[in-house]
Amino acid sequence: MLTQIFAGQIYHLRRVAKGLDKDVLSQRRGALANEISTWRNTQARLYPQLEDLVALKNIGSSTDSEDEILILPFDVDRDHHQKLGREAAASYEFQLREGEANEAVTTL
Repeated sequence: MLTQIFAGQIYHLRRVAKGLDKDVLSQRRGALANEISTWRNTQARLYPQLEDLVALKNIGSSTDSEDEILILPFDVDRDHHQKLGREAAASYEFQLREGEANEAVTTL
């Protein structure tokens, strides 16, 4: 659910960024950056083994919040899931994405 909220905000920012004045865009990016920061703190607490991956991928260095990598299970190579102890999370996210794809196909 949290990932859907972030995805929605990111999509919205990209869609309307061209039409917003710079102050409004800056405020929205700042709000999203704060939420991503909260997400990063939660991730660090729940999955401390991701710290090396964050450093390796230089995550958190993007100037635009909508370009941030959230390090969801889908963002990690399959080979790393076992090493990180995230097999269950990766499987669950795959099932969610598969369900979303099936819903999209049925709406065509």
